[in-house]
Amino acid sequence: MTANLLVDGAAPASLAAAIEEHHPDILAVQELGPTTAGVVGSLLPHGRLDPQSHGFGLGIAARRPVRVDRLDLVERPGWIATLDPTEWGFERPFGVVN
Repeated sequence: MTANLLVDGAAPASLAAAIEEHHPDILAVQELGPTTAGVVGSLLPHGRLDPQSHGFGLGIAARRPVRVDRLDLVERPGWIATLDPTEWGFERPFGVVN
């Protein structure tokens, strides 16, 4: 699942309800602010969240452990989460880019 959180403009209760309804294993978020980071982190405890008040907050949250690394891009960096096969039941590592 992915969501642009509008620099903390997303309604925290609505965000929590969407996560609980759709039950994603991975959530990639953009424009992550402090309030919405708290909601995401409480429901998806693994990954990396970097809330910012200026609009460039980013995060990848997961139900199970993931390794999150910086991904250098032209305009600004993104992140890539690597899902370990032993944690996730895949034959080889799997990447999710945000």
